[in-house]
Amino acid sequence: MSDLQVTCLGTASQQPRALNSCVYRNKGISYLVDCGEGTQAQLTASGVRPSSIKTVLITHLHGDHCFGLPDTGSLLEAVKKVKYEYPTIEVYGPVGLRRYLRVALQLSRSRLASNDDFERYYNELPGRQIYPTDYHGQNIWKLCKDSNNVTVTAVELLHHAPSFGYVFEEPSIIGLLDKERLEQLGLKNSPLCGKLARGNEVEHNGRIIKPCDVQRPEVKGRKVAVLGDSRDSNLASNYCHAADLIMHEATLENDMESTAIEHGHSTPRMAVEFARRCGAKKLVLNHFSQRYRSEKDEKYNLEESITDKILLKQAIQCALELGESENFVDIARDLKVIDVIRAK
Repeated sequence: MSDLQVTCLGTASQQPRALNSCVYRNKGISYLVDCGEGTQAQLTASGVRPSSIKTVLITHLHGDHCFGLPDTGSLLEAVKKVKYEYPTIEVYGPVGLRRYLRVALQLSRSRLASNDDFERYYNELPGRQIYPTDYHGQNIWKLCKDSNNVTVTAVELLHHAPSFGYVFEEPSIIGLLDKERLEQLGLKNSPLCGKLARGNEVEHNGRIIKPCDVQRPEVKGRKVAVLGDSRDSNLASNYCHAADLIMHEATLENDMESTAIEHGHSTPRMAVEFARRCGAKKLVLNHFSQRYRSEKDEKYNLEESITDKILLKQAIQCALELGESENFVDIARDLKVIDVIRAK
């Protein structure tokens, strides 16, 4: 089991699956990405600790991605209050999300955990606008950094409504001291090793030794991109470069590409081509039309053409044509857990 996981709560644009939502989990801190109706129940079934969720990220304001937010937000706040934690949940999303959430909470009389520091509606904290910065000719929005130094950045997608993806990046890990190199320099078991490990230069036998002289190469931090609805993701390609995992929608099959684009969505081929353009290590398909049944319906002996297997099959075929292996592509399932392994 990896210390970095993506848990798929819902993978569909409509019923009969659970609606779109997933959780990014890294060393005890979790982020909820999208919150369609029923997310609260899926969260309970997933085994993800609600108290670990500090931040909610909404990709766009279509109902299958945000209508579960008021109920789920109230649940998260209630759990934190029971555990005597500081009851604050940060919510990020497109312009209009703040107004939607405030109105929904107010009209439903939903109560949030109390915080005496603020005299606003049910602990309503002040909102703030986040403006884009340029990254190699493309807009990005720098959102936050957690106590694990994982940064979250929003990237732009093309859809009928303003739509975003979220890129999670770990910091790189400084390489450990190389025991063989230390022995060559006569530093094995030397107290100077502690200084080198802390990044300080040392003097030994009349020679200045820098940490880089005895360190192994640094281990690059993992990058995960969870993208919202999109008919064209190229505006996000620069910041998604070399991602360890990209989660990309594949609403309709390849033969329906014109229909998919007309409705603001993508096909397996479009997702694979984007992931490969980014140099990603792994692609996970999600957000499937209701026309495709899931694996839990296989007992009914449905034809492959009306199950999500056809989407995975088409994606694998495209990946093979582009020189990737069939393991390049995976498919999201409700409550499936995806491990993101650190490169060696």
